[in-house]
Amino acid sequence: MKAFVFPGQGSQQIGMGKKLYEYSEVSKKLFNMADKIMQFEISKVMFEGSSDDLKKTKNTQPAIFIFSVIKSILLKNNFNPDFVAGHSLGELSALTSVGVLSFEDGLQLVKLRSSAMEESCKILNGGMAAIIGCDNKIIESLEIIYRNFCYFKITVNNLQTFNNFVITLIWIFFIVNTLTMYKR
Repeated sequence: MKAFVFPGQGSQQIGMGKKLYEYSEVSKKLFNMADKIMQFEISKVMFEGSSDDLKKTKNTQPAIFIFSVIKSILLKNNFNPDFVAGHSLGELSALTSVGVLSFEDGLQLVKLRSSAMEESCKILNGGMAAIIGCDNKIIESLEIIYRNFCYFKITVNNLQTFNNFVITLIWIFFIVNTLTMYKR
């Protein structure tokens, strides 16, 4: 069995899709369409923007979606998957790759989703962080400390391995600063 498995947020990198744009007319057409849908040059952010701009949720999610869908279209010439799957944002890429959603509708959904997620973080003063290479017992201890003294709860959202997981909380900067101090 063959599959396309689409990534979620966090797999972005500067330059993603640039070679596809330069060497494929299909890609160029879809990148130009994406720029119009996004109402700014998302392709420029992807190809030559700063990593700070690219990692903003409102840019990251559309960039990954655009790249993933274009890549799947190009690969289908030589590789026809038996099924598709996606992690988080990747679910929308998977649905688009098999025609459940058009490219335009899929990107509109991703645009709405990413904007809503970015705005909610501003309103709640919170966010998400990937914790890599840190024993989850440390997070459990920090959760107790912060719950008792800062009045919020840390939630482990995505346990990938015993030392690789994603947490969500309000006032996330407390945790990031604490983990940074712990690593020193």
